[in-house]
Amino acid sequence: MADTTHGLRAILEQHGALLTRRADGRLCDRAGQLYFDFSAEPESVPGAVRRPLTADECYRSGYAAEQAGQFKQALTGYRQALNLGGPDAEACYGLACVLYSLGRKEAAAERFRQTVEIDPGHAPGWNSLGIVLEELGELEDALAAYQTALQVAPRYDEVHCHLADLLERLDRNKEAEQHWRAYASRGTEAGWLRYAATRLRRAAD
Repeated sequence: MADTTHGLRAILEQHGALLTRRADGRLCDRAGQLYFDFSAEPESVPGAVRRPLTADECYRSGYAAEQAGQFKQALTGYRQALNLGGPDAEACYGLACVLYSLGRKEAAAERFRQTVEIDPGHAPGWNSLGIVLEELGELEDALAAYQTALQVAPRYDEVHCHLADLLERLDRNKEAEQHWRAYASRGTEAGWLRYAATRLRRAAD
């Protein structure tokens, strides 16, 4: 039974009282007092207690935000994941990458260090630590980080390029050439392949 002349869509009974649902979804009693309609999702009810997120859910929220370029939201997600789940290499690495994207290089370096402390075999963590340390001017530490990345993941080809570039900065050109050749022989990224070929031609001149 509906009174469409007044924009009402239904008549409901709640706790013994007759309520009508307006077209805007709110409920009102016969005296005209308005109520909010109940949602199908319990968490959306004002005052309802929401189920706490798990560490994994926070991590996935942080990762999704990072991929969308929403770095402040990503920081929150990764930090909550670490708070809830304790030391975790992937959450720590994600947090470090976001800090780096925000230009907070010192903080990023610290989180990359934590990543490889938690998981010494985390090759992307070592590589990224090398990148940020090099940008901070800590060249010897950067060199050690790149070398460790290759030790734990010899097929991590990208590291050869970063390592060769740094060795050239340190005037260790013969060693650099070895790494350019290593990347040129099996690397896949077109930009790095062109760059490696350029460096090898220069070394041959």
